[in-house]
Amino acid sequence: MRETVERWARFLAAYIPDDYLPVAIGIAMAWRPGVDPDFWRRGVLFVTGAAALSLFIHGSDNIAGYLHGVDRLASATKRSVKEPKLLVTGEVSLGPARVVTAAMLALSLAIGAYLAVGVPWSVIAVGLLIVALAAQYSVGLSLSYRGLGELVVALSGLGAWVGSGVVTRRLEVAPALVGAMLGLFFASVNACSNQADYAFDRASGRGTLAVRLGPRHHRRVAVAILAGGWCTLVAAVAVRAVPLMTGTMLALVPLHRRQLVALFRGDPLEARRIGFVALRLIFIWVAASVVCDRAWRAA
Repeated sequence: MRETVERWARFLAAYIPDDYLPVAIGIAMAWRPGVDPDFWRRGVLFVTGAAALSLFIHGSDNIAGYLHGVDRLASATKRSVKEPKLLVTGEVSLGPARVVTAAMLALSLAIGAYLAVGVPWSVIAVGLLIVALAAQYSVGLSLSYRGLGELVVALSGLGAWVGSGVVTRRLEVAPALVGAMLGLFFASVNACSNQADYAFDRASGRGTLAVRLGPRHHRRVAVAILAGGWCTLVAAVAVRAVPLMTGTMLALVPLHRRQLVALFRGDPLEARRIGFVALRLIFIWVAASVVCDRAWRAA
């Protein structure tokens, strides 16, 4: 039993994702000094459910990659960036991986059902749409295999919209705009991942957007995605969806420039690494600026 639990833990720990963080940003945007304990209870539960859903998505992606053969081809490359394919190496067997992945989905759905009580149907509908699309990234409709991976990742940023809606029980424009921005920045990292996996995906018949467009045209899409993210930030500041101080995030533009330089010189793994650094700084920047602004106004 202990050995099984340790295997499950290794499988999850190897793929701790960042794509539940937009939910936390949405909750931060809804925060006001003096909120009641119910706000924190619902917020913590929803972040937990979003993290569980994210682990299901990544777990199912790795199971699908293993079964389709792409992970066997990419195993050495993934290990070099500290993302070992544990199913390929045999450190985790397929059975436990399926069990823990299904458990993450069950946990996410259970939390979602509990939090849905008393929430307007508009919030539930948006949440269900995002969950339905995100959950089928690699299974079900296998959207990433149909060239829609970047789109699904971009839409997952709208978790900020749902996160805010769950704790406030209403949908507002500001979290939707910020969620769109975060989703686009996340999709730019996903584009780098697909560039890195291009040869393996093509060899295994996985029809990612990079495979369908070819590396050259796909790199242009990555530029457009990043540009869209920064344009959305400007729009969010202009309509006061975020505080003016959030605009100082433009200081991170050089980091994204480095990401694109690495991508165009043929080093998508370095571009992906830089993209993740920028993404995490953006999450911190947005959350800190929003919370500081709320606290300052309440003082």
